[in-house]
Amino acid sequence: MKPFVFFFFLVIPLATFSQETRYEKAMKEQLLALDTTSSNEGLTKIAMAFERITRADTSQWLPAYYAAYVNVMVSFNENDPVRKDAILDKAEEMLNVAKSRKPNESENCVVEAFLYLGRIQAYPMERGMEYSLRANAELDRAISLNPDNPRAYYLKGTTIYYTPEQFGGGKDNAMPYLLKAKEKFSQFSSPSAFWPSWGKEHLESILKGGQ
Repeated sequence: MKPFVFFFFLVIPLATFSQETRYEKAMKEQLLALDTTSSNEGLTKIAMAFERITRADTSQWLPAYYAAYVNVMVSFNENDPVRKDAILDKAEEMLNVAKSRKPNESENCVVEAFLYLGRIQAYPMERGMEYSLRANAELDRAISLNPDNPRAYYLKGTTIYYTPEQFGGGKDNAMPYLLKAKEKFSQFSSPSAFWPSWGKEHLESILKGGQ
């Protein structure tokens, strides 16, 4: 009886370890692909892969977060407003999953603001004012939840940077947020290997005078 009991308790942690390893392997593969992919076709495949990981492991919020984030990226490269909105609908669906699994997470607020900016791109005249206010509110919430989140300042700063000066935008108005983002990026320590890290390279490009 004792050997059986020992085997039983040995199998449980090994099975758990294998499950965690599959999750980690899948996440590493997709994050590596995300770093090296720019085409909408490739990004769409990555978003779908993150969605599959989301369904496979219901204890994790980051796969749903990345599925939402990548879909928003895809939407910015789509010119047709109807298709753009459909992609953003999928992003919103996955973001809602991430929010349900990790409530009050600053990173989710940043992606929600990013999603709202995508909604503006679909129909700028009809949605500009409403969704700008929504995006700004989510970024303020992201900062209140985690004042050290560099992506909150980065997205707030870049949004102002690309807004015409007559509407309160422009480089001078954006610079305090961009410099704050630079400071926070330099100090940021990721809580996990899969934690979001996007935004830093684009920020550095803007600060060097690029677009």
